[in-house]
Amino acid sequence: MKKMLKILSLTSLISVSSFLVISCSNSEISNHNKKNNGEYDENIKFTNKLSNLTPKKQLSEVVESTNNDYIPIFPIVKQFSGDILIKDKLPSELKFVNSQNQSKFYPVSWSVDNDIQIFSDTTINGIVNYEGHDFPVKTYVITQLKSNINESDYSSKEEGWTIDLEKSTRDGNSSNLPKLIDRSGDYRFSGSRWDNWGKFGEEQDTNLVFHWEEPTNISRFEVNFWLHASQGNSSGKLPKRIFVQYSKDGENWINVENQDKITDEDLGPMVGMSGTLANTAHAKVISFKTVKTNWIRIHWEPAQDNQGRNHILGITNIAFKGIDKQDILNFSQSNDIFEYEYNGVKYKSNSEIININSQDFDDNFKIFTNATTTVKYVVSEKEKQKTYKVISYNDFGEYKIYTIIVDKKEA
Repeated sequence: MKKMLKILSLTSLISVSSFLVISCSNSEISNHNKKNNGEYDENIKFTNKLSNLTPKKQLSEVVESTNNDYIPIFPIVKQFSGDILIKDKLPSELKFVNSQNQSKFYPVSWSVDNDIQIFSDTTINGIVNYEGHDFPVKTYVITQLKSNINESDYSSKEEGWTIDLEKSTRDGNSSNLPKLIDRSGDYRFSGSRWDNWGKFGEEQDTNLVFHWEEPTNISRFEVNFWLHASQGNSSGKLPKRIFVQYSKDGENWINVENQDKITDEDLGPMVGMSGTLANTAHAKVISFKTVKTNWIRIHWEPAQDNQGRNHILGITNIAFKGIDKQDILNFSQSNDIFEYEYNGVKYKSNSEIININSQDFDDNFKIFTNATTTVKYVVSEKEKQKTYKVISYNDFGEYKIYTIIVDKKEA
């Protein structure tokens, strides 16, 4: 006879200091931000719209199994609030286990098509085709707040750095590339800049490569753009997009994570400066997740006029800064359940199997735990007996399976 497996409640994420888990609200991710060839989504679309659901009993469709009842093991991801969840790092298969601890793996399709920035605990929905039925599954994302970053935490990273002339653009006068970091102090009269003046309307080489003698923490890029570029009416034109990239070998490049400004819209309009920096705009500042590296590449896509011709640019006074203090993710290892409240009666037990006698069945029974999250299932339902499975997870995704057998008392 086919057995019936029913998800009773996909309970909410709870903090380590909380003990009571009921069928609570979850924040669920919505689809945003299409990616382009592995590049970052535009930052203005990185906001994750989260909503709080009204606490209620959540019943899925019944799932039939021709063998023993298998229940899914949900992934747990822990990351800092504001970090980007990489969609491709979500598992492509999900594990199902039965009461004999046998396991099967099934392909899973997640509801997100791209990387998403996450600010608070949330869930990502997925579907597994299990024995011919679409079975709803989840990934739980646990977030931890970062420590506050002050401007004073950023320090200049100029020791042992150079601009690599061989790997950088050959457009313009390459002998001017060192002027990007020469710190001349008087940019108005010194002409201390690099530009690609003669490349208007042409294909452009758009890479600047920097090298540090020792691995260095980098988390910010600053640059002053030249205000006036009459060639092709390029004055005030920022690159269409800028990407900060790093490398282990100076050959293969990876986009930094959590880059806060990418497009010209993100950067905002140029605002002119005076004094020794006259003719330049106030520095554009791009921050990102710290990378410890010897190599940074700045890659840009030029803005274009209404005829599709590439604009030119001039830049100066490039700076890199970094934060040397590091936040550490704290992981809770607890996945123990130590008490239940079923039909108003409390049962203290940390046993993996607990027997309860009750006047009525209570699918909304409470669980007291230090676990990160718990999920309840009904695996067997008869007139006088109901059996539940409860899976409790810690921050590492390690889990325990508890069995609650409820016998109905005679009236």
